[in-house]
Amino acid sequence: MGDENQQSASPETWFRELRARLVGLEGVITAQIAGFKDLMGERDLRYSERDLANKEAVHMALRSVDKATDATAAQLEEYKKANNEWRDTIRDLISALRESKNKEEGSREKGESIKSDHRANIAIIIAFAGLILVIVLRLWK
Repeated sequence: MGDENQQSASPETWFRELRARLVGLEGVITAQIAGFKDLMGERDLRYSERDLANKEAVHMALRSVDKATDATAAQLEEYKKANNEWRDTIRDLISALRESKNKEEGSREKGESIKSDHRANIAIIIAFAGLILVIVLRLWK
């Protein structure tokens, strides 16, 4: 009977040891699961922070584009004004040249063609110098 008790006790002892080991493994597995949950929580937090930072960066970039568009529109308007001034100056020069040509023809009839030629040339030179000065000043800005 001693052998029977030992044989019957052996499986019970084996099951108790197995149960103790399983309880120990359950604690290890539970700790590992908790560690994985913490790790995933940290990763989720980093991803959400990165996503928020990306959204802010895109928002700032779009705001910068809007400002740049407004600045470009203002510069285009300034360019158009300067271009119109330049065209007006050219029209004035053409008009002055026509007038000087008409005066020149009238002066030749009177015998004063040499003096009017010099005056017309001086007027043209002054007009072109003014035009160049306007262009340089506009480009300087």
